[in-house]
Amino acid sequence: MPTLLVGDPRDFLQKEPISTNLFHTDKGVTKEHMRLVLGERLLPFGDEAIEEIRKEVQCIKKEATSWGNTQVERQIVDNLAKLGYRELSSWRKVLDNWKHDEDGEYVAIYWKAFYGMFDVMSGWEVDLERTYLTDVLKMRYADGSFSDQSKVSFEMGYTASLLLYLSNPFLLCYIE
Repeated sequence: MPTLLVGDPRDFLQKEPISTNLFHTDKGVTKEHMRLVLGERLLPFGDEAIEEIRKEVQCIKKEATSWGNTQVERQIVDNLAKLGYRELSSWRKVLDNWKHDEDGEYVAIYWKAFYGMFDVMSGWEVDLERTYLTDVLKMRYADGSFSDQSKVSFEMGYTASLLLYLSNPFLLCYIE
């Protein structure tokens, strides 16, 4: 008879290193994906327990996206301060300023803060992923994964969403 999951699914995921494929960005979180990625760790569990784990991974992906977006917003505000625009000291002020920049005075400045400065910040996306994985989730990748080799995998949900977030022309989608 299959065993039920004892405790929080997040605790189960934290016990052992995880695969960089667990948080696949371009695929939905399915039971089949959980079985492929977690393999023999799921053998003792029935469908109900696997469903609990699947829901938790889906929740983590959503949380990671939100957390990552907030971190990038903070970095953009910091970038604007480095460029001498300390009056744009919050994300709300950045959005309001963009909304009211009818003359396009800030277009080049925003481009530099939103895109250009990230080009020269080596490894920022890996640092964000590591911080979220280790400090927030209290998880780690298996030895030999990209994080151990300082390569970018873009497997965490928020990393890809951050890049999509940055690719939106000055976040027009957020401005009404």
